[in-house]
Amino acid sequence: MNIKQNRPRSIESAIGRLLLIFPKYEEIFLKELTQQQGLVLHHRLFEKYKVATHRHVPTKAKTFLTWCVKNKWISKNPFQEIEGQGKCNKGKKQLRFDEATTWMTVALELAEKQIPGAIAGLLTLLLGLRASEIVSLVVRDVDDKGKILWSAPLELDR
Repeated sequence: MNIKQNRPRSIESAIGRLLLIFPKYEEIFLKELTQQQGLVLHHRLFEKYKVATHRHVPTKAKTFLTWCVKNKWISKNPFQEIEGQGKCNKGKKQLRFDEATTWMTVALELAEKQIPGAIAGLLTLLLGLRASEIVSLVVRDVDDKGKILWSAPLELDR
């Protein structure tokens, strides 16, 4: 039997997303969860979060509850019919030339003063790395006498 093993970071990420829709401070019993309650929980996301969150978080809830049905903890998935609403923004705004120059100037000044994080700021700009990719780097990721930086692709939760 081949069992998929999730990385701890992926599990933490999934739990964090589930806690957005199932708040810690509310007791919600799986067997009593109805489709109507699922809609109410989903619509609460509209109050605080952008479209991407209220489109993707219910998907995590749907996946989790499908797993609960498979394990016979509930008989049917109350999120099965819930669909995300709205259109997600595409990409993030990129720095313009003057903004990038200012960013690099300040980051270099901070690096010269040995301020923690300054080099990480430069890596985001110059190499296009995400903050999570930078903090996961280890010494052996710097290769060929500093000419190559190995960065593992991020594991995307889908």
